[in-house]
Amino acid sequence: MIYPKNIFTKDPASGSIRPFIIFVAYEMEFNIAKAKSWEDAIHTYIPRGGFVLPFPDGGMIDTQVNEYSQENPLASKLTNVYKNAFGGIPAEGLAYLGGVVPDPALTQIYRGSKPRLWSGTWQIIPQSLGEAALAFLLLKNLKMYASPDSIPLFKKFGMLKQPYVFDLFFSNPIIHLSMSFNKMVIESYSINYFAQDYPSTYKDMMPKHISLTINMAEYGLKYRSDWSLTGGII
Repeated sequence: MIYPKNIFTKDPASGSIRPFIIFVAYEMEFNIAKAKSWEDAIHTYIPRGGFVLPFPDGGMIDTQVNEYSQENPLASKLTNVYKNAFGGIPAEGLAYLGGVVPDPALTQIYRGSKPRLWSGTWQIIPQSLGEAALAFLLLKNLKMYASPDSIPLFKKFGMLKQPYVFDLFFSNPIIHLSMSFNKMVIESYSINYFAQDYPSTYKDMMPKHISLTINMAEYGLKYRSDWSLTGGII
């Protein structure tokens, strides 16, 4: 897909508008003045702008990572029991006692989950001066939203405001409901201003092909109860 020329043009095959994503940026303020503790603080999300992109190239993938330990504490406890009971039989000798070593895959310990990750890559190929200006505004806003800010009163102490957080709205309802993201943060972005591998520009010196990659992470975790609203087994 060439963006931004055909972001809102209809797909020639289906006749429907091409899927797109709305990124809404919020500044988060921590209101702890009236709270008894940090945990009781009220967080206020103030909308500050946003941008629209088509669905990224290469598909749509969101990633969940659950961490499990490689330890087997139950096996080590049984090892000690048998070593004491049988006069110090080493752990590797337990196999001769009827295969009592438990399957490590059944005794792994859950260590927590990382925030869900999501990334997308877009090919920005301006077809006119107006589209080049739109691309410039998009990249400028993206950099502003992904940057921290200083707090004037605490600048000498190195106190910073965090970058903006985002709501993502997918125009395709099935994808929007199935992803069902919480607030998202931009972990990193990458901009290749000459994605065609050589410095080619139009007469107005605007790059012909810009490749943009955005890596985002969910701001907080999604819990089992959040998914229970979708129903049970299909």
